[in-house]
Amino acid sequence: MLAPRDDVVDRSTQPCQAAWSSPAAGEKVPFMALGRKPLKRRVTRDGPTLMASLLVSVLVLWGFVADQHPDPPSPQLSAESVRVFPTPQSIEAARTSVSLHGRVVIDRGPGTDNAALEIVTQMIAEAGGTLEAPGAAGYKTSHTRVYIGTPEDNLSIGPALAAMDVDNAEALDKPEGYVLAAGWDGRQPAIVLAGHDQDGVYYAAQTLRQVAEDSGGVPVVIRDWPLMSIRGVVEGFYGSPWTHQARLDQLEFYGRQKLNTYMYSPKNDALLRGEWRQQYTGRQLEELSELIQGAARNHVRFVFALSPGMDICYSDKADLESALGKMQAVHELGVKTFAVALDDIDLGLQCMDDRAANVAGERGLAAAQAAFLNSINRQFVQENPDVNPLEMVPTKFNGVETDPYREELGAKLDAGVLVQWTGPDIVSPTITPESAKAASLAYGTPDQPRRIFLWDNYPVNDFAPDRLFLGPVVGRNRDLYTVVPGITANPMVQPYASMPALASFADYMWNGPGSDGEDSLNAALEGIAGPDKDVQDAVKTFADLNRHWTIDELTAKSPLLAADMEEFWRSYEAGTFDDSALERRAATISRLPDVLSRVSVQGFRNDAIHWIDSAASYGDALQGAITMLAAAAEGDAVAVTDARSVLDTAVGRANQATQPAIDSPQLKPRVGDGLFEAFLERAILESDRRLGR
Repeated sequence: MLAPRDDVVDRSTQPCQAAWSSPAAGEKVPFMALGRKPLKRRVTRDGPTLMASLLVSVLVLWGFVADQHPDPPSPQLSAESVRVFPTPQSIEAARTSVSLHGRVVIDRGPGTDNAALEIVTQMIAEAGGTLEAPGAAGYKTSHTRVYIGTPEDNLSIGPALAAMDVDNAEALDKPEGYVLAAGWDGRQPAIVLAGHDQDGVYYAAQTLRQVAEDSGGVPVVIRDWPLMSIRGVVEGFYGSPWTHQARLDQLEFYGRQKLNTYMYSPKNDALLRGEWRQQYTGRQLEELSELIQGAARNHVRFVFALSPGMDICYSDKADLESALGKMQAVHELGVKTFAVALDDIDLGLQCMDDRAANVAGERGLAAAQAAFLNSINRQFVQENPDVNPLEMVPTKFNGVETDPYREELGAKLDAGVLVQWTGPDIVSPTITPESAKAASLAYGTPDQPRRIFLWDNYPVNDFAPDRLFLGPVVGRNRDLYTVVPGITANPMVQPYASMPALASFADYMWNGPGSDGEDSLNAALEGIAGPDKDVQDAVKTFADLNRHWTIDELTAKSPLLAADMEEFWRSYEAGTFDDSALERRAATISRLPDVLSRVSVQGFRNDAIHWIDSAASYGDALQGAITMLAAAAEGDAVAVTDARSVLDTAVGRANQATQPAIDSPQLKPRVGDGLFEAFLERAILESDRRLGR
């Protein structure tokens, strides 16, 4: 955490000036700088745009501290260079751009979020700026001033925005909303990071990170707020557990993507499921506490999801006390949101007391569950003012039809308890407002529909462990936010490989109507790759080979590879034999193991290494097939035989089972969505035909 300098004036009841220390020399930015794109358009809810080529005027900042030591000139800023994800509600060119290069003063309120201040000081340092304290030797009122906080906590913000003629009412009236603006506050160049609340202040700082990394300052005015209040991830898959470090890295990533929820529900944590009555102790307790703290640091709600359904007796007071005691212990660690997950269990009551107290069948199960949940809600949630509404996952967690289980649950469960729903299906290709409304009625009553939100089973791959799903989220109606308050996406067993799809989810959850899954996905892929253009191209080439969502035939199968293959066969059949585009792609695929060893986020490479190696082998096979076809066209049987040998050897490597699995032998990683196999088969047949075999 940062501490104010001794000579800083901190005034919360009048316009104030404060400075904060910059990061230590050599300190690096947290590694996941994902989610930025060139500002091709200016997005607003009403749809107006500005010319993408608009260059914002340059403000020459700060005169001389002493006549012989002028501040260096500020770099030119352009609105065209701005990259922001999730897509803001409104973004436009500022009348005056302001650089962070030079002497900078931070003006903050006493309650301003420390994590936001850390980001701001870091960006000032990276832009070449130097923090100054008001009244310090050489201090000038012409230095750039950065105002940060809420208007209530920092009374300088309102006058600064008024001086810039920036209307902020809608953004600052919305929870988690914020304004990031640049201009002239009447005395000096200024940047304002204003939030409705401290979450909004933090998100303003995260947006500053993206803007300043691209431009070195702020050439825009952004008014922004989320359309969904629950935006996050549920670690709810079966398979190899995430490591503790991977979870911490995920939480940092969520903060950068403005995801505000992490539901801790790993199926492998026995203390959530089979041993749910026992308390966390030792190293497990330490790691849980670290995760809770990491979530808070990144403005992420940590949701503790207890899963007692495998052996619970709902009417047993001892089981209720065990659940309450477990929640109380976790509450003391800082958790304020709790869920009870009753998924993936039998649709019947297990203990004699439950059977005696309830009717048989699904209706009795729902009644017993509702009584148990109501006790938790009334004895724990409602008794702790800082605890958020209780959440639950029903045993029948998908579908939209009314049935005895949902009818009983809707009638008996306290109205304030939120229900998670996976959509019309367990893994749902499409989810619409209409299906969500029907589910809300099914889990509620005609007079009081249930408040539900989505447990979205994309990009989870526990049902297809030989696949990676590296495409954007699809099939979710852009107006879904009007019916459900939010989504938690279930990721893959591979945490870092899940990041591209989760970035597209973050864009969708924040601003469904304005989101672009392809753009947010590509920005995340570029962030994983790092600044090297060759590595970025390689990451995108690899992602193209792993896009097809197996349960949805509407998603394209390796579209870039498919396009090059189709063009190749068109030219081949026309007799022109233009293999250039496909040959380049095949060569890039062959080099993936080497090039992807240089990605900035090494966790991505480690997650995907077996798929990367398999893809490279197919790249070699593809090059062999192209050589074989060229030789066959010239009637060179010897060259055909040599190329066929290369092809066969490469396919043998690609078909090796190298991916570890928990409950089965090692798996063969599947890449290319079947396109490699189809092309190679056709190439062999065509080569044999040409040689009359």
